[in-house]
Amino acid sequence: MIGRYRRMGVSEGRMRYVEVSQKEPFVLSSFALEDDGCCWTLEHRVALSRILTDRCYPWQEEEDTPRIGVIDPLNASITYLTIGNHVISVDMDKGMVLRSSILGETAGPFMFTHGFLTPCVLPPWLGSSRIPAAGTSTSNEANIKSNTLSDILVRDDSNKKN
Repeated sequence: MIGRYRRMGVSEGRMRYVEVSQKEPFVLSSFALEDDGCCWTLEHRVALSRILTDRCYPWQEEEDTPRIGVIDPLNASITYLTIGNHVISVDMDKGMVLRSSILGETAGPFMFTHGFLTPCVLPPWLGSSRIPAAGTSTSNEANIKSNTLSDILVRDDSNKKN
């Protein structure tokens, strides 16, 4: 249960620890491990209760405490939180919510209960890389159609008949 409110990760090349309080007023705190590895330094602390009420978000009505999703791997001031079935990105430097997204029902109750999100940085060339067609386990098969990631992610209704 405590793992919902605490998370360790790497951001901007340093080990980080982020925690959110479990009761009102919700406070999000971020620490960085010193270069010598001897102690943690508080880098950010923001009162979530204040910034979550700045604008009217649909998830504000939920009776759920914010949970740590992930630490942004490229920007140490940004942390992703889950509240109910919503994910919000909080910029602790600016003290504001950057974005809010709804996680679909397909994420399942396990995700909402345990808050499993994976921080990653995808390479820019990934969108044009070829993905093998189903059932093609060897690279020496000829005339196999493969799609790029963009081809797969873009919905194409042009082949459907009415």
